[in-house]
Amino acid sequence: MTVTRYLDLPDGRLAYDDTGDGPLVVCVPAMFDLRSEYRFLAPRLVAASYRVVTLDLRGMGESSAEWPEYGSEPTGRDLLALLRHLDATTTGPALIFGCSIGAAVAVHVAASAPELVRGIVMAGPFVRDAPTTLATRLGGAVLRLPGLTRPLLLGYWPKWEPQPPADLAEHLARLKANLREHKGAARVLHLLAPRRRGPAG
Repeated sequence: MTVTRYLDLPDGRLAYDDTGDGPLVVCVPAMFDLRSEYRFLAPRLVAASYRVVTLDLRGMGESSAEWPEYGSEPTGRDLLALLRHLDATTTGPALIFGCSIGAAVAVHVAASAPELVRGIVMAGPFVRDAPTTLATRLGGAVLRLPGLTRPLLLGYWPKWEPQPPADLAEHLARLKANLREHKGAARVLHLLAPRRRGPAG
């Protein structure tokens, strides 16, 4: 059984797993998923003699819920701190696998500290904030309505899984419980539309 590890940063705590031996692969989950998103990929990489680290994003999973910022750039800073904590310069630079927001994070880290990165795999359609439109603003407003955020997000989820794994229901239950426990739906919205939270909001 994998034991959760933690990295304390000035603004919060990151949770991550670290398994296997060999070249380092760091897997960054999608913007409102858990590190268990990689529950099928990680064991295969470990079996292929890689060291695999999976982490929970800010406000998700076992990482702390309250952070002053959310989005690809602050998450990139988190990943940089984690790579340095893992001593990636000594053990060898990491291959970063990023899904959704994780793809943008991988690009940010590779540009900021190329000595820590030997390659990136981007499983995502874009790596920067898309221009806002009336439709996206209206969609964001609907998602912010009390009581609708979790049902809308979780209701849309199965459409992303054309061939759902056998444990999809269990994974969704864990995600739902996490969003409820962390009040993480609000944090998800910050990830969908990153912005700095000021005293008023």
